[in-house]
Amino acid sequence: MIELIRLDPTIKLDVRYATEKNFLGRQVYTTARVFLQPEPAGSVVAVHRQLGERGLGLAIFDGYRPWSITKLFWESVKPEHRIFVADPATGSNHNRGCAVDLSLFDRKTGELSLLLRHRLQLQGLRASSNLASQSLPPQSPDRAVDSAVPNANQQ
Repeated sequence: MIELIRLDPTIKLDVRYATEKNFLGRQVYTTARVFLQPEPAGSVVAVHRQLGERGLGLAIFDGYRPWSITKLFWESVKPEHRIFVADPATGSNHNRGCAVDLSLFDRKTGELSLLLRHRLQLQGLRASSNLASQSLPPQSPDRAVDSAVPNANQQ
């Protein structure tokens, strides 16, 4: 695993699980650090640098997640809400260090984009959710990601 900001310290970290600002309402990580496998880490850095040409950057909320945290999430939610968390019996791409929760931020203001808060499953750098870029204005931050991330609209 590689610590993401060691590859590019201009990536913004906003690791909510290292604070009380998360769905559990309590800190579950001891530090605000993000780790990924080498290939996805390199892809995240490459996209972040391409977005920099447009005055944008990536803000990272989570990357590698220890299995114990996945188990904690599973045990902390009601059974009817478990569709929103990974089953610890199979784990998740977060447990494997190849998923990242992210958004965009404006490099001038530091403000996060609320338009693109989705999970990017980094397997050949494909988004796990559709960006629906056809309905976005030409200068939106999501258009910038759409052109910077190959195959972003494919599952």
